[in-house]
Amino acid sequence: MSITDDIAATRRFFGPLAETWEQEGQPDEALIAWAVPLIGVRPGDVVLDVGCGTGRAQPALRAATGPGGRLVGVDVTEPMLRTAARLGRDRLAHLLLADACALPVADRCTDVVFAGGLLPHLRDPALAVTEFRRVCRPKARLAVFHPLSRRQLVRVHDGLDARDHLLAPGRLAALLAAGGWQVEQIHDLADRYLAVATAASSV
Repeated sequence: MSITDDIAATRRFFGPLAETWEQEGQPDEALIAWAVPLIGVRPGDVVLDVGCGTGRAQPALRAATGPGGRLVGVDVTEPMLRTAARLGRDRLAHLLLADACALPVADRCTDVVFAGGLLPHLRDPALAVTEFRRVCRPKARLAVFHPLSRRQLVRVHDGLDARDHLLAPGRLAALLAAGGWQVEQIHDLADRYLAVATAASSV
C-alpha cells in the first residue's frame, strides 16, 4: 500500500465519523487539560496539533499559549476540519488540511507538537516523528497522547500483546530516538497515555 492509498483509507474511515466524533460525556477534555501542563506549553509558544480531528485539544492548548502564541491544527480528513470549524475551533487555531508525514511547515519554527491519538493510526510513524523533528526548534517538545490506556488501545486496535504495541515504553522510546527525540516522561496509566519527548539539539 502506498502513502497515497493509506491517506485515502484514513479519509474513508474517519470522514463519516466527523459529525458525531465529539459526544457528550466523553472524558477527553478533562484528560487533555491534565496533559497540557505536563507537556510544558508556555505563553507565546508555536504549537502544532497534528491529527487534530475536530480540534478537541485546541481550547486547552490555546489557553496555555495565550494570545501571543500560535496554534495550528493539522488533519488529513477534511470533514474533521469542517466539524472543527463548525464548533468554533477555527477561532482558536489555523486549521490546515495536510498529511502528518509531509507537513507544509517551515523547518525549526515550532515549540510543541501535540500528537493526540495519532501514531498508532499511521502507516509510517517513524517518518512522522522525523517530520515532527524537522519542523521543531531545538529543545521543542513532542507530546504523544491518547485518552485511553495502552492496554485499552491494544484491545481496540489489534489485540497484540501490550508489550508489543507501538506505545510500549521501550518501543516508543526507540522510535522517537531514531527520529531525533529523547523521551523525558511516560505516563502509562489505567485510563490515559502521555509521553513527552524533547527535540535533540542537532539531527
